[in-house]
Amino acid sequence: MNKILVVTGGTKGIGRAIVEKFSANGFDALVSARNPSDLLSLKSDVEKKYGNSILTFKGDMAVASQVKAFADFVLSQKRAVDVLVNNAGFFVPGEI
Repeated sequence: MNKILVVTGGTKGIGRAIVEKFSANGFDALVSARNPSDLLSLKSDVEKKYGNSILTFKGDMAVASQVKAFADFVLSQKRAVDVLVNNAGFFVPGEI
């Protein structure tokens, strides 16, 4: 059985790169993001390219109830999490 990667904000940028890199190294992934079409695209692309399982969850990690729902989703898989990447967030230019 493959190891498990959990990534929030995993459909673009650094999050997607992390999903791709770990998938290339034999990990299955549980990925959350806000945009369902981005999640479907990620799932299709990565599963086709690497053959690993990608399970997706549409949720906004800025909303506490959706964070809990994602945690419940992860736990419902009944598999130990090997790597957790909390990548969800947003950047406003000029705020650093």
